[in-house]
Amino acid sequence: MKNWALVFAFCALYLNGESQTLQFSQVKLVANVETVPANKVWKIEGFFPTTFSRYSGSSGVTEGHIYNLVVNGNNRPVGVSSFLTGYWGTSYAGNMGNFPLWIPAGTTLAAGSNVGEISVIEFNIIP
Repeated sequence: MKNWALVFAFCALYLNGESQTLQFSQVKLVANVETVPANKVWKIEGFFPTTFSRYSGSSGVTEGHIYNLVVNGNNRPVGVSSFLTGYWGTSYAGNMGNFPLWIPAGTTLAAGSNVGEISVIEFNIIP
């Protein structure tokens, strides 16, 4: 019975013209501030970092980086990496976010700290 209710709800939305389809438009690399155009959505697939940690074998160097995207003027951390070196060797830890991320029309996006370009797939919203 629940399945029929879901089918009915889906058909009602479709017949009312509220259903939409996404159509591939283009692949972009975003660095400077860009706005998602009207009637489009962006799928953020990942980013290219500009900063890589460096280390030296016995100096005990620790270095870490936070990778930010700027969404609507606000820094949003999407990754972190760190190196730690010392007497017992070198360790690396990194997390580059949970992609993909979707952003709607009217949203601004730019590369933030330690990010060179953002890999984006643009889709047209087809009513």
